[in-house]
Amino acid sequence: MVPPKMRNMNTQFQTSSVNRSSYRKRYKQILSVFARHGFDLTMDKFQQKHRFFQSRKLKNAETSTGLTPAVHLRLALEELGPTFIKLGQILTTRPDLLAPEYIQELSKLQDEVPPAPWEAIRAVITEELGDEPEHKFAKIDLLPLAAASLGEVHAAVLNNGDEVVVKVQRPNIQTVIETDLAILKDLAALAQRTEWGEQNQPAEIAEPFAVSLLNELDYCREGRSADRFRTNFTGDETIHIPIVYWDYSTRRVLVMERLTGMKVDDLPALDKAGYDRKKLALNSVSIISKEVLQYGFYHADPHAGNMVVMSGGVIGLMDFGMMGELSKREHQSLTRLLICASDLDAEDMVNELIRLSVTGSGVIRARLVSDLDQLLQEYAGKTLKEFNFQELMTEFTTLITRHHMSLSAKWWMLIKTVVMMEGLGQQLDPGFDWYSVAKPIAQQMKWQMLVPNADWGKAILRQGKDWGEFLTQLPRASRQLMDKIEYDQPFDFQLRDSEKMVSELGRLINRLSLSIIVAALVVGLSVLIATAANGSPLKILIAIGFLGVLVLSIWLIVSMVRGR
Repeated sequence: MVPPKMRNMNTQFQTSSVNRSSYRKRYKQILSVFARHGFDLTMDKFQQKHRFFQSRKLKNAETSTGLTPAVHLRLALEELGPTFIKLGQILTTRPDLLAPEYIQELSKLQDEVPPAPWEAIRAVITEELGDEPEHKFAKIDLLPLAAASLGEVHAAVLNNGDEVVVKVQRPNIQTVIETDLAILKDLAALAQRTEWGEQNQPAEIAEPFAVSLLNELDYCREGRSADRFRTNFTGDETIHIPIVYWDYSTRRVLVMERLTGMKVDDLPALDKAGYDRKKLALNSVSIISKEVLQYGFYHADPHAGNMVVMSGGVIGLMDFGMMGELSKREHQSLTRLLICASDLDAEDMVNELIRLSVTGSGVIRARLVSDLDQLLQEYAGKTLKEFNFQELMTEFTTLITRHHMSLSAKWWMLIKTVVMMEGLGQQLDPGFDWYSVAKPIAQQMKWQMLVPNADWGKAILRQGKDWGEFLTQLPRASRQLMDKIEYDQPFDFQLRDSEKMVSELGRLINRLSLSIIVAALVVGLSVLIATAANGSPLKILIAIGFLGVLVLSIWLIVSMVRGR
């Protein structure tokens, strides 16, 4: 069975279907929990906003000696359940929003809950698969391998003998999540009115978080992500992606191949089994480097619980519910930023940040270049063992805050993913350096961006439409201009320094000629490159043709410079 096609999902979270009675009850519970942990000021503001709280006096905040506000925040999020636990985990990727002590404390959030009653899980499987689990599987364990706030994972055996895991969504969790997200959207709108909110735009944080969390509830999407990931790494013997059994999978039930092995962070067990930890570190970090730099589609939750070391040292990757994806433009910008960083080129890094709209109107460019150059120079003299990506990101975050720059949640998630993978690599091999793996891949991407390829041809063909429209309209516009001249009609055009203007016009025509000739040749070569097989004689002829284009371009440029 093929995976279900991707549905067209609304990018904005809708709250109209949320039951208002459940909403109010849950809202009161949320405010009570925060109040009990000492967040009184926020509660007072909310009471002024919502009338149904004005007649109900919230309990006075209970204080616990020895507990910091950061600990109270973590405890409050854990008490409030899955939505708020996920929110806390997302906030750990935003050092621009929270102080380091809050980031450190929220990193301890654990999404582990007691398992749901088997009869409730059984009912979900029966409803989704159209038959009782005892008939669909030769064996299924009643106790889960893992139980999280959104779902549980049970070991099972198919009727053909394949060992699988069955991921089942908790009953009614969709309603709970939608209610919580509606409340978070309201809270974000209120926070938007504060001075902090004007600077950090919490509404823009809440929206993608809501969409991301709802996506995690769609197990078909997770299965498609696993299939896409497996396709990207086809032929790579260092990684194994579990097979999705689509005949048994739906939006709330996902059946995948069961991976067996050792936990990637169980160092004593790895040493006892004789695995080369240096090689494991290289392979695990190489995976994230390829994900990000080659494919722009990466596993955004690569903690040790989602990775196992299988037979032969192969890395088995699990849980594809949280994925990150970069557009082609973002992918290329990231590659250029890494290349500029490796060349210690702060000026071009700032240019790239401007292209990404990271810098605002209030940024002083010269000062930003100076600070960024100082940061690059600080790390330039360090050996690979001394280089620490997490420390670099901490200083980079400080620089971003100082210059009032704004990175989207997507980029913060990517940074957190890379930091997690570097931490795992250093845990396996204390002398490991992530940058030593990423740099060769970035250089390879650099050449792919520079050498003519099919993407060049597509871009030129798209621009060719604009040139075609211009050339089509040029005769008519020229005739209208000539008619005005012939009949002595006035037009808003002044000729000054006519000789200089004619000279400039000639140069412009030469440049236009150069563009058209080179564009035509590059399009032709691009098509040939895309169709020619590797190692064929045609590749050699294409290379010769490309050199010819370069020679022709240089000759025309020299001619223009000389004024011919």
